[in-house]
Amino acid sequence: MGDGCGAGLTYDDFQGPGCVRIEEDFPLHVFTLLDGKPYERFLQDAATYVLAEGLEVRCLSISDLIDLKKGTLREKDQLDVAALRRLQLTSEQGTPTICLDVPPPSGPRETAQPLP
Repeated sequence: MGDGCGAGLTYDDFQGPGCVRIEEDFPLHVFTLLDGKPYERFLQDAATYVLAEGLEVRCLSISDLIDLKKGTLREKDQLDVAALRRLQLTSEQGTPTICLDVPPPSGPRETAQPLP
């Protein structure tokens, strides 16, 4: 990913339990296990977004994020759960709009749109 340290990561770097933190134009945390569950467990309900460059990004579903965060003691996670529950309520009327506001290295910000 990019010209920095992330470019040197390989498939093997993501095979053990834990988290890989990638610092490039923005911080990115890649978890290989979430609450003891493998990545594949979350794929069925994951949302997929396409960035302007055509790069697809998968994000956990709102309900999976709530399940993972509600059991922690961190205040930030509890605030996230409250915000996610509000978003979940509004999504009952349709697909919630979630924007990935990731600035490219130069130029205006790009907003990702969910795939149909």
